[in-house]
Amino acid sequence: MSRSMEGKVIAITGGASGMGFATAKLLIERGAKVSIADISPDLETAAVELARPSGIDQFKGVYAHKVNSSSLVDWTELYIASKHGVIGLTKALALDYGPVGVRINAVCPGMIHTPMTDLLIDSIGQDALDGYVSRNPLPRMAEPEEVARMILFLLSDDSSYVTRSAQVADDGITA
Repeated sequence: MSRSMEGKVIAITGGASGMGFATAKLLIERGAKVSIADISPDLETAAVELARPSGIDQFKGVYAHKVNSSSLVDWTELYIASKHGVIGLTKALALDYGPVGVRINAVCPGMIHTPMTDLLIDSIGQDALDGYVSRNPLPRMAEPEEVARMILFLLSDDSSYVTRSAQVADDGITA
């Protein structure tokens, strides 16, 4: 099924790589105007690459915004807490904005092959990652495009009655 996103304007944080980039690319292919934001120094390169398939005439549909950050905290507990906070915020905002027709959902991906995962491999080693992945029901990492298709569904009119949900795409790890 080909979901058209013509006439939609979508902002994506983390749009320079991984799932954000794959989602931006898919949405642009389906006709959306996309704004990407990222702390990555690769933001401008990503914006140019996203504009390329449509040609320079379509570049007006891609907007890049950059925020600089001097450091990131690498504490597992804080990372996990922040992800749970996103789910809580999603549910609260959906209650607030549902009455005016705004749908708000979260996507909860498992192990996705992204530059962030590459950093994890550098930290724990490929063997440790392979051991983790091999115990999963589908013993592989997902590609960013697989999660992008779920996001496309949630942004499309096909999910018109879906709100305040946390959609899980984690290879059955939490089942």
